[in-house]
Parts: sequence; C-alpha cells; structure tokens
Amino acid sequence: MDNIYQQIVNLQRNFRSYADQPQAAAARSLETEIQRLEDEAQVRKNPRSLEDRIKSIIRQLDALNDPKVIDDHHVNDLRSQLENISAALRSLS
Repeated sequence: MDNIYQQIVNLQRNFRSYADQPQAAAARSLETEIQRLEDEAQVRKNPRSLEDRIKSIIRQLDALNDPKVIDDHHVNDLRSQLENISAALRSLS
C-alpha cells in the first residue's frame, strides 16, 4: 500500500504542475478530489473506496474540455497514472 500511496502523491504533484489555470473551477474541483484520494490512501481506506474515488476523478478528467485549464496531453498522462493506481489497488483485493 505504501507504493500506491507514493503513486498518488506523485499524481497530485503532477496535477499541480500540469494545471495551467489552477484557479479555474474545474481545476479546483479536480485538486479537491485528488486531495481526498490522497487523504483516503493515507488513512488506508478500503481499496474499493479508493477505486471509486479514482473513477470519479477519471470522469472529471474526461469531462474537462478546456485545454487552457490542463493540456490534453497532460489529461491523458493523469488518466494513465490513475488507471495504473487502480490496477495496483485491484491486485490487493
């Protein structure tokens, strides 16, 4: 689980560096969800709960259609990181 937590921290760091307009509502909402994911991983919540949070973040990324907030390439990178974390969580179950 420590490896998964580190992946989430890296995701959070990447998101902050990728957000071109961090003050935009969509970026703030994503940052809040990613922070919740990090908080839940830190207290070692059930992997299924973490997967649900990841699905929520992916839906928000998919709905994001403003490249001024986050570049499409960066959205794809974040999505890939989230899918890798989700696969690692499934392997724990």
